[in-house]
Amino acid sequence: MRGRIRPAALGGIEVISFMNYTIYGIYRLPIEFYPDGNRGPVQAYFEQLRLRGERRKALARLLADLDVLSIEGVIRPRISLAFFGPGLWELRRQFQGVHYRVLFCVHQRAAWLLHAFEKETRRTPQRDLNLARSRMARLAGGG
Repeated sequence: MRGRIRPAALGGIEVISFMNYTIYGIYRLPIEFYPDGNRGPVQAYFEQLRLRGERRKALARLLADLDVLSIEGVIRPRISLAFFGPGLWELRRQFQGVHYRVLFCVHQRAAWLLHAFEKETRRTPQRDLNLARSRMARLAGGG
């Protein structure tokens, strides 16, 4: 089923579940993994965090941020977001001195997680932006 992070998708972690509607009938933004919604590079990155004991808490915080994104969308969220031009967004999370980033776009009424990484500088590296933009273009083009 689209719009859900299944336990198998995160190596058995049942931390969070994204659904399309809340108990009050309010639309929630489904969270999807590039390229097909189920598995992809961001899911693999999350799995790496899960396997590194010292990074599990960071993963839990990122998943909580994604839950807030699902509920509130990109307008006035309680999480840190940056806009990088036509359709590309960055979810920002700092935890224990590490700067985690998840680049995503909103396509077909879902937030598509395109690329995730840790950064050490103030600026987002151009290679990471280019990679996310190329994935966003493939997603929009259907190929």
